[in-house]
Amino acid sequence: MTTSTKGDRGKKTRRPIAQSRQGNRRVMITIVVATVLIAAIAYTNRDSDEPPHRQADKHSRQGAMDAAEHVAISIGSEKMFDAAERADIVQSIAHPDARDRLTKNPAAGYDYLAKKLGLDEQGKPPKGQRLVSETIPLDVEVNRYTPAEATVDVSARGRFGIEGSKDSPIKTSTFTVTVELAWSDADDRWWATDYGQD
Repeated sequence: MTTSTKGDRGKKTRRPIAQSRQGNRRVMITIVVATVLIAAIAYTNRDSDEPPHRQADKHSRQGAMDAAEHVAISIGSEKMFDAAERADIVQSIAHPDARDRLTKNPAAGYDYLAKKLGLDEQGKPPKGQRLVSETIPLDVEVNRYTPAEATVDVSARGRFGIEGSKDSPIKTSTFTVTVELAWSDADDRWWATDYGQD
């Protein structure tokens, strides 16, 4: 009887310890999972927690510089040699009041150059060749800035020509794209009102 009682007591003293350890594990697991979930929620919501000034940064000198850089890259793309894609690009960067002018005025120049390079109506070169036209910004400088308007110079390096062509090989040049910008509160962005290349 005494031995059985001691065995029972031994079992009784071990069971609570095992249960306690399991309980501790559950608590720790719950804490870890909760911590991970909180971290994940904080990560996914980090943009909404940004202070208000971070969302208004584009209405600034830096915002104007970024917009001008985007314009320079866009109008230096080979897509400008396709009339339909050119219209889409101008639509995406130009102020509504300037879109018709910025679409029609350069058209003759692009069409003339396209014929000289042997491009088809979609701005594509002959089979086996590839049109290369890209603008790589090197420096951006604000010449004039107000909250409503800005004039920005984008110094860039350009690569232009037909890959695989002996008559129009790819050449590299440096130039400056001057972009006139106007801020729109309604659209919360800078629009290009004019641009040109020196």
